[in-house]
Amino acid sequence: MDAQKAAKSADLSSRPVLYDFAISSSAWRVRAAFAVKGVEYEEKKFHSYFATGSEKAEFEKLSPLEQVPVLVIGHDQYLTQSVAMLEYIEETFPGPALLPKDLVKVREIVELINSGIQPLTNLMVARRHSSEPQLQKDWQMYWVEKGL
Repeated sequence: MDAQKAAKSADLSSRPVLYDFAISSSAWRVRAAFAVKGVEYEEKKFHSYFATGSEKAEFEKLSPLEQVPVLVIGHDQYLTQSVAMLEYIEETFPGPALLPKDLVKVREIVELINSGIQPLTNLMVARRHSSEPQLQKDWQMYWVEKGL
C-alpha cells in the first residue's frame, strides 16, 4: 500500500504503532520523524533473536523478513519500509516539514543508502558474511565508506 492511500484510509483516532528495535537505523529515522512532527505513537520492541516462537509467528504476518521497523497505521494497514513511513508521516501529520521542496537530491541520497549501503551493512547480512564480530564490522564499514 502506498503512503498516500494509507494516509487517507488510516484510522487516525488511534495512535500509530511502531515496531522497532534500538539499533535499527531505519527505526531511528521513523522515531526522529515522529519527534520532529510531535506525534505520539505506541512503541513495541521486536527482535527475532529475543522473540519467542509465537511472537515471531505473529510478527512474521506483518514482516515476512522479520525486519523492523513496521508501522501500523490502522486496522490491517501497515507499512514495512522506513521511507514509505517518512512519506506517510509527512503527508498525514502537521508540523515542520521533514523534506525540502526539491526532492530530486533527497531521493538520490535515500536510494543510495537504502539500496546501495544499508542492505550490505544489515546485521543479518554481516552475520552471513562472517561469524567474527570484527570481520562483520570491517565488512559494514567498507560499504558505508565506499557508498558515502
